[in-house]
Amino acid sequence: MPTLGGSIFVRNAIKYDYCIRESIASLAALCDEVFILDCQSDDGTTEMLDDYVKAFPHVRYYKNGNWNCADTYRKLAMLANDCINALATDWHIMLQADEVIHEDSFPMIRQLVNANQNRNYAVRRLNLFGDVDHHIRFDLDQKPCSDQPIRLAMRHVQAMGDAESLDWGHYDGNYINDILIYHYGYVRHDKMNIDKAVDMQGWFNGANSSVDGRILEMQKTGIWEPYKLMDESKVTPIPKPHPMFSKAWADERRKPCGI
Repeated sequence: MPTLGGSIFVRNAIKYDYCIRESIASLAALCDEVFILDCQSDDGTTEMLDDYVKAFPHVRYYKNGNWNCADTYRKLAMLANDCINALATDWHIMLQADEVIHEDSFPMIRQLVNANQNRNYAVRRLNLFGDVDHHIRFDLDQKPCSDQPIRLAMRHVQAMGDAESLDWGHYDGNYINDILIYHYGYVRHDKMNIDKAVDMQGWFNGANSSVDGRILEMQKTGIWEPYKLMDESKVTPIPKPHPMFSKAWADERRKPCGI
């Protein structure tokens, strides 16, 4: 049967409150092989993961990722592809360090892998926003990030752009709603959400980058105020409970939504 690998690269998961352990756990439960690349973390992430991955004999953890391989967002695809190229499997599924696969999606993922067709599959990504129980609506014309990225493909398929998606060639969107990824990037602890937004916007386009003034105002107070960035009407309740891997993480960050 065709084999499936999973990959994630990470930098400073503790500083930015990534659900990295939960991400790894979801991949480890699904995949035959998992490759994690640490990109010069200096906040204790390396030591944390060194200990954590010992529970998973099929997870490889490397610490030689070069975060300075490019000075703009191009580095993200470069690092994602370093991870993909390190796998020895027939297929791969790509996660970001603040994403978790829902276990209900495992049978469909395996079904598509076993069919072994040369297709790149889109998934449904729930971009949580406002609090951990709501996500950005799918029907909006403008969204801060995609809710149907390409994430499952044969191993030769590479990440593109800012590594939000794999190559769109041979794109198959027929199974989008059968594969759910929960994206926790906007529902971290308050100050960590602000720090991540400031730092990311500060380096995304290199010298041409600028940070949203609304986020700079939040930085002064230390309070993350998501509905200053997006109206509450643009979010909706999540369609099913959190993945079993991230339920405890979400519980620790749950807040009243006020919607």
